[in-house]
Amino acid sequence: MECPLFILFKQKNQLGINRYAVIIGKKSEKLAVKRNLYRRRMYEAIRLVEKENPRQNMESCDTVILVRNACKKASLNAKKSTLLKLL
Repeated sequence: MECPLFILFKQKNQLGINRYAVIIGKKSEKLAVKRNLYRRRMYEAIRLVEKENPRQNMESCDTVILVRNACKKASLNAKKSTLLKLL
């Protein structure tokens, strides 16, 4: 699934929990410190979405999020709302 902020890949798993991976390419940000900052911000948005919308009866998934350049400038609320629509 695609949106202006990131690309999302999902696959069902049999573990009973959701797992997430956030990928930020070296082409979009050269410094590892900044890539890690953006990665931590995305994990925080994921954590808030999971906390606000628990999914007890849903199937568990492995989700890979490929961050685009527009996501670096987006606010936390914009990331949360986009994640909520796609997840």
